[in-house]
Amino acid sequence: MKSSVVLLFCFLGLVLCDIPDIDEDEFFTLVMSVPHRERYLFLKEHILQGGKLYSTGYSEEDLDDNSKISIQIYKFLYNSDADLDEIVSDLQVDDTVCLPVIGCIDPGDSAVRPT
Repeated sequence: MKSSVVLLFCFLGLVLCDIPDIDEDEFFTLVMSVPHRERYLFLKEHILQGGKLYSTGYSEEDLDDNSKISIQIYKFLYNSDADLDEIVSDLQVDDTVCLPVIGCIDPGDSAVRPT
């Protein structure tokens, strides 16, 4: 019984301390505050980082403001009608460069190239 009560308080603490969701107006205000030429990169970085943090779990007190924004953007898109898996896949594919001789590479990855 005692462990159930402790577990309940831990769960409530996580829920009550969760990063607040943003609505559509806040999302658009945030995006519009970024210079036009930087919006794609801004959204890409935040969606990918938010997805990584959201899927691996996070502790709010360990996050900086940038990470909190990433989670808010990811959660907004996750809760909307957007196909988030397709968005993330498209963002990752956009970084792939395919060359006829060596195949496809990710320019951000300095590891071994495909043969």
